[in-house]
Amino acid sequence: MKLIELAIKRPVAVMSIVLMTVLLGWLALQTIPIQLTPDARKPLVIVQTIWRGAAPAEVEREIVNRQEDVLKGLEGLERMESQASSGRAQIIIDGGFMRGADILKALALGADTVAIGKLQGLGLSAAGAQGVVRVLELLETEMRTCLGLLGATSNAELDASLLHPAPPVYEPRPLNAFPFLDPRSPKY
Repeated sequence: MKLIELAIKRPVAVMSIVLMTVLLGWLALQTIPIQLTPDARKPLVIVQTIWRGAAPAEVEREIVNRQEDVLKGLEGLERMESQASSGRAQIIIDGGFMRGADILKALALGADTVAIGKLQGLGLSAAGAQGVVRVLELLETEMRTCLGLLGATSNAELDASLLHPAPPVYEPRPLNAFPFLDPRSPKY
């Protein structure tokens, strides 16, 4: 109660403290290097291929180019990089993987790893550690359901032959959730 009485008796001091806090916060925000703030908005997929004894050009020609052609069709793909070295290749994909079905598609197309940092960050911001656990439980349930619908029992059974393009369920209209998506476009 003494803090409230002091704030009522000295409004100029309270206003000065608030303004100094806002000014110092703004100054800190402007001077912090962007490299110190992690980017957890986009998930990351890493496809790593090992071909022992092969030259980098051979790995790129025979494996990396073909994998890139297949992975170009992933929904939410924003950036793709590839690196080939002696006997191995790695493809790194930045994109928007928010559903278990998208993760399974990436795994079926050859990804070794699918990062889900955005989902964990959303769970953490919503409900702390329990939110992260709940997000992972929901993701596991969705992935198990999708695996069952594909007739697979584990991620090891996934391959590109299980994926087929499907026509949209309904035509988009202005009042739909995503009215500006064109289902006839190749990006859809």
